[in-house]
Amino acid sequence: MITHAINTFKTGTYTVQRYTAGTYDANGAFVPSAAATTSIVAAIQPISGMDLKTLPEGQKVEDTRLVLTTYALLDRDVITYKSEAWTVTNVQDWALRGATWSKALIMRNTVGV
Repeated sequence: MITHAINTFKTGTYTVQRYTAGTYDANGAFVPSAAATTSIVAAIQPISGMDLKTLPEGQKVEDTRLVLTTYALLDRDVITYKSEAWTVTNVQDWALRGATWSKALIMRNTVGV
């Protein structure tokens, strides 16, 4: 049921990058892990008034979107949306009648912009 709804209202197929914990080299310098990359089908939409309440103080609304997908998203995953990197936050996992899906917010990465 929810899978059908997500596929009906999908806005595209997107790339998700997931980073695992990094390590430290012999000199004590942090070495980040390589990203595991996968493609997901998702519906990405503007956020609602209820979702606005969950945003951190000072976060711009135009830099935030809602994502619905059957892929199990994690906070800090990075989704490529409109050729830009957006970081996943506020993940809520749901299950109903054997179907599972994630509802999350994505925030546009603005470092260096």
